Amino acid sequence: MDTEFKGVFGSLTLGGYDTGRFVPNDVSFDLVQDPSRELVVGLQSIIASESNGSQHLLLPSPHLTFIDSTIPYIYLPLDACALFERALGLKWNETVQLYLMDDELHRELLTRKPKFTFTLGNSLTRGPTVDIVLPYSSFDLTFKPYYDADPLRYFPLRRAANDSQMTLGRAFLQEAYLITNYEYNNFSVSQCTFEEPITRNIQRILPAGFQEPKARPSKGFTLSRSITIGVIVGSL
Repeated sequence: MDTEFKGVFGSLTLGGYDTGRFVPNDVSFDLVQDPSRELVVGLQSIIASESNGSQHLLLPSPHLTFIDSTIPYIYLPLDACALFERALGLKWNETVQLYLMDDELHRELLTRKPKFTFTLGNSLTRGPTVDIVLPYSSFDLTFKPYYDADPLRYFPLRRAANDSQMTLGRAFLQEAYLITNYEYNNFSVSQCTFEEPITRNIQRILPAGFQEPKARPSKGFTLSRSITIGVIVGSL
């Protein structure tokens, strides 16, 4: 859901994709031969750009990173988290294992309006890349530590213990559109678009060698004399 403008429901299309929901690009990613971690990209850089023109490099080195819609967080290595802390003023809460944010920091970041550009490639350093831009609002999330507690604001970045934990979760997928083609063993990641009015334009993903069935010519159909008489009698 995009939170910078207004609530927009997620989109799931089986057997196709909706061209009205993303900005197309030519970058193709190979599926990993691991059923539990198929969607892996080369996360080459993360750059935060603020409204005053300043920029912050937030990823010291590229990493292979798993895209996972089952978790809300973005897991990055400790040195990248330290750069986020320094650039944004984040503070790690050891008790809840999250970057909690108070109202003062939230108001400051609303004023600074940082946008985070994630550059992805099929490898760590080579080949074409695609940029996915996330506004600060995509990171402005809340949770309840227990059922009847007041919601707490947090920044959905977590510290990865090792490379296998590197993950782009639902916070990232608010602004990214995934298309997966298992027959061709590849997938794509595109920038979501929220231009209004949102129009649906579903395109099918067809199997290899598929051909549209040819329309059969219609043949004239006439009733036999006996059937015609039966119909006439039955209607009397």
